[in-house]
Amino acid sequence: MQKLLSLPPNLIHCFHELEEVNHADWFCTSDPIGSKLGSGGGTTWLLQACHQEFAPQDTFSYWIGREKRILLHAGGQSRRLPSYGPSGKILTPIPIFSWERGQKLGQNLQSLQLPLYERIMKQAPAGLNTLIASGDVYIRSEKPLQDIPNVDVVCYGLWVNPSLATHHGVFVSDRKSPEVLDFMLQKPSLEELESLSKTHLFLMDIGIWILSDRAVEVLMKRSLKEGTDDINYYDLYSDYGLALGEHPKTKDEEINRLSVAILPLPGGEFYHYGTSHELISSTLSIQDK
Repeated sequence: MQKLLSLPPNLIHCFHELEEVNHADWFCTSDPIGSKLGSGGGTTWLLQACHQEFAPQDTFSYWIGREKRILLHAGGQSRRLPSYGPSGKILTPIPIFSWERGQKLGQNLQSLQLPLYERIMKQAPAGLNTLIASGDVYIRSEKPLQDIPNVDVVCYGLWVNPSLATHHGVFVSDRKSPEVLDFMLQKPSLEELESLSKTHLFLMDIGIWILSDRAVEVLMKRSLKEGTDDINYYDLYSDYGLALGEHPKTKDEEINRLSVAILPLPGGEFYHYGTSHELISSTLSIQDK
């Protein structure tokens, strides 16, 4: 299972040595210097670069369906977590958990993230080959995963306090069919969530998305400037995501037609490492479990 990482430019050439991993299973690149691609455009750039590196002789459609891959977006400038700007948030060291066995003194955010993503992808049906996740979160779940349906887009979420959901994306589902996405919102207000709660359920987006090969190609098409290979700024969550669901907020016929399933992560815990304050608060929350 190949891992594709978008990293800060200065980390690319030393990542494999630092983490003692091989180049075949771990592909690293960074967004073009001075460009802003967004999570959707960044996904396109990362996949295109990996395809050209390993199988330029194959068509993209053949290559994307040949193997399961985990994409980690960790190439931000870390302005809100400057102490780990040079190495990137993904290599942020995490203290061992005093209450759990199997911890390593040299563990970091990336080494703690991956086991869950690998569990998910091993269980994913054929055709769901691409998992996209953020490099600045640690998501825990020790409970068995539920079956993953064979749809175009699978998104994992958590039941959380509404005040926390206002800072993230939210999956909204009709109470009669909670596993089906009705529509998605980005950072809704408390008033909006309170009004929706009478007829709908909502889950906070934790940034774990699995895309079918078809959904990947639609995402890439939207990320490219029409008639060219140049990549636009395109966001996976606020552009692509808002066009998903039974009653999407954005009209885009090709994306609107994609089938979507929303899965609550069993026993899931969400720890954000996006800022210096969160580095302390998230680490403290884990240690105090």
